[in-house]
Amino acid sequence: MKLLRILRDIIYLQLKDKSTLVVVASYPKTGSTLLRKRLVIATSKRTMVTHEVVNSISPEIGHGRIARLSKGWLIIKTHHWILTRVIGATCVFTIREPFDTVASYFEYRKRLGLNSEEESFRMFWRSKNGMSRYIEYLSFLSQNKNDPRFILLKYSDMLEGSERYFHDLLLRLNINSRISVEKIYTLTSRAVSVSLERSSQDSSLSDFSTKKNYSVYAGDLDESDLKSLRKAERLYESL
Repeated sequence: MKLLRILRDIIYLQLKDKSTLVVVASYPKTGSTLLRKRLVIATSKRTMVTHEVVNSISPEIGHGRIARLSKGWLIIKTHHWILTRVIGATCVFTIREPFDTVASYFEYRKRLGLNSEEESFRMFWRSKNGMSRYIEYLSFLSQNKNDPRFILLKYSDMLEGSERYFHDLLLRLNINSRISVEKIYTLTSRAVSVSLERSSQDSSLSDFSTKKNYSVYAGDLDESDLKSLRKAERLYESL
């Protein structure tokens, strides 16, 4: 059933006007939600954008909401980055330092109860969703980095104080924001995000935007794990 929904969304997106379509593709926990929040504010009349709102206005491919959003800009999300090759639209890919990315995804899945109680960080690192998957993503970007439709954005370039990167992105996407980039950053600051999450009924957002200390997991990795980390870091630095 999900495959059919994905195919239906792909066909719909292939037929849509590409001048007002942006696909945000990523491995989880690399900053795509923050980016989509800012793009939604820049292209809509909304100023306070919660996770629930951004997932409604900027839905994920295969989740059955895309065809309902027919007016104005369409900001679409996918973690199936290979789909960007067939959509034909401008795509923004987010990346983040490899160790922090996998550690953050591990904690996120643990909060949602997607990991088994016995699954350690090392087990997750070696799983199909862990570092090998992130390496696949980075390898895909390395192979396609010269595609003029693809835009790469680092997580560090989305943090507070890096407004010029978002300003440049809006120019590349031909988005004429109705409010200033500085105001958009204020509306999506860590303090505002934490406040919105605390008032949310979604338990998966608990501590979503608070700062984390992922160094506690470093001792869980052995030499073979560190080898995969070094490979990911080389790919990351090459982009």
